[in-house]
Amino acid sequence: MKLYGLSIPEKCIGIGRSAFEGCSSITAVRFPAEVRIVDPRAFADCPGASIVVFNEKIKQIAGDVFAGDFGIKSVSVPENLTRAACELFRHQDSLADENGFLIINDVFVHYFGEGKDVTVPDRIRVIDDGAFAENTVVEKITLPGTIERIGLASFGACASLKEINFPEGLRSIGSFAFAYCLELREAILPDSLVRIGRGGFEGCGALETLRLGENIAEIGRQAFTGCGRITDSRQIDIIKSIAPDALLESIAGTEPEPDEEGGD
Repeated sequence: MKLYGLSIPEKCIGIGRSAFEGCSSITAVRFPAEVRIVDPRAFADCPGASIVVFNEKIKQIAGDVFAGDFGIKSVSVPENLTRAACELFRHQDSLADENGFLIINDVFVHYFGEGKDVTVPDRIRVIDDGAFAENTVVEKITLPGTIERIGLASFGACASLKEINFPEGLRSIGSFAFAYCLELREAILPDSLVRIGRGGFEGCGALETLRLGENIAEIGRQAFTGCGRITDSRQIDIIKSIAPDALLESIAGTEPEPDEEGGD
């Protein structure tokens, strides 16, 4: 379909399924101020679209609105839609900057670069789910002091990752965030950290030095399974007092404890 000009009425409150699918000549998608719902594949297979501008009133937007090949180079996203935009554009490499960083508002969404030493920019508050997952090149990550949360599997299976700092101000490490980072040897966690999700450091077989901050309140199941080189008894005691099943025989010199019923 050859559609070169389009003006959606300002009072429009929804865009239906496949409404503009296949309109290859559309170059920009600007949602009118009153649009609240955007149905599946509304702009699927519109490869010419390079600009997307959201409004603040959108309440529901399908995950495949922009299905297909796109060369989107610019998105304008209000704060309340940051999460949705991250999901929509997670794999849109054309949005990455010269360093290979895909950033939406204050969220580091994905790394498309090839560098071994990565410095995350100041102002970033969140490392999004899977942002570096399965990257086999990165060896060192430097996080800014603004980081508050590291998401689900953010660095999962980063097989070459050897070094990362955990700045004061970090409050949460998501499930499997560092699972199977086979070269990671040290995790000095700040006092601001209150939560480590399930399997947070599972399978980090090289991890020797662990320091848990004073305010850690939640450690998920199997958070340190397979971390057999940690020997600091104080850290082991902290883990066991918060989540007895976070270790599962993974720590050197520990043995499984019977449950309260006396079972195996």
